[in-house]
Amino acid sequence: MGLLTKLSLISEILRSVNNGQNSIAKITDVLSERPNVFGSDVSSLIPLVRKFSFIAGEDGDLKVTEQGIAFMNYLQGSFEEATKVVSPTDSDLLHDEYGNEMYPSVGTAFNEAIKKYEGNEEVLGDLQKLYEKISVQFDVSQQVGSDDVLLLTASIPPGMGEKIPQELRGAVIHHNDAVKKVVQDTSRELLVSSPYMDIGTLKMLIGNLNASRKTCKIITSDKQRLFDWGQLDKFKNFLNSHFLQYEIRFVKKQDSISHAKAWISEKSVHITSANILENSQTDNFELGIYSTQRALVNSARILFDKVWKNGDKI
Repeated sequence: MGLLTKLSLISEILRSVNNGQNSIAKITDVLSERPNVFGSDVSSLIPLVRKFSFIAGEDGDLKVTEQGIAFMNYLQGSFEEATKVVSPTDSDLLHDEYGNEMYPSVGTAFNEAIKKYEGNEEVLGDLQKLYEKISVQFDVSQQVGSDDVLLLTASIPPGMGEKIPQELRGAVIHHNDAVKKVVQDTSRELLVSSPYMDIGTLKMLIGNLNASRKTCKIITSDKQRLFDWGQLDKFKNFLNSHFLQYEIRFVKKQDSISHAKAWISEKSVHITSANILENSQTDNFELGIYSTQRALVNSARILFDKVWKNGDKI
């Protein structure tokens, strides 16, 4: 996520708080409904907004400070066109390779508008100072953002050193972090595929992430755990308490099963070797990818839906 995109999104976070979204969950929900805003981007920037004292108060009672108001006014005054983050008219709509309507990416207007300030050392100098502050507070290279990211995901068995080697940070993120990012990136519908899963691990991965306004579809082939081991009611209770709606489908046709392990939102995908089992999260060497590339995400959703339609409803 580039500097200008960060500035645009910070401005929108402040605007959301000023409009009455006074909790982190509400801010993330409202902004991530926009086509090219990622929930993981929003949640990664809120600590920075707090660090700069742009917002104050406890979660659930957040308010924009005088510094925050001044920052919003500065951006609006200097880059009025640029701060129209994901609020285009119908004439601004673009289309992807599948013919779907899409909005210009966050910061596109910002990037265009800043061109007329080239050579204005006062404005560009202020932006550079802010960038330096951002760089000090956060390792920007480690943040998964909304600029067509493709990262390796991994989990390393115990006793083999640090979870992600220092020299790979920025290119590799932990498997569990990738799962959480996809859940946060979900605007309306989370798609999950895992041949084998247990309820304890699903709870651990989703945890307290806010998904109350989202639906969830799960494909599995693990009928034994669901029925013979009596976990189905536990799955239903957990999913019912965390999601607006949910459905689980079982896929096993003769000798064929759904062996894919994937977490898919409208904006990102995590394809992984890890099942939703405890040993996959804590004991095994697992690899995968996390990506926000539109073609990859759309393809994953199309393939998921194809298998979903052939699954048996549980």
